Amino acid sequence: MSSIPQGRVNSPDLSNIERRSSNRYGYIANLCVSKSSRRQGVARNMLHFAIRLAKENGAEKVFVHVHTNNGPAQKLYQKVGFQVKTKFLL
Repeated sequence: MSSIPQGRVNSPDLSNIERRSSNRYGYIANLCVSKSSRRQGVARNMLHFAIRLAKENGAEKVFVHVHTNNGPAQKLYQKVGFQVKTKFLL
């Protein structure tokens, strides 16, 4: 359980460690914060927690996926230390 401004919620598994290859990595997906809790550091704290958890479980790198039109999330990820890499899918 985790505390948030509106109360307590069950914490899902926030990270996944890919263990099939010699390069171990974590992947953060679907980070969401309720509108009433935004801009209070909640997402930043969840990111730091997920990154720490992934590294404690052997991840060498951590990745996050964000849509190109989601500027606020991109800014947050960059502030936390993620680098932007663009992929084009066909």
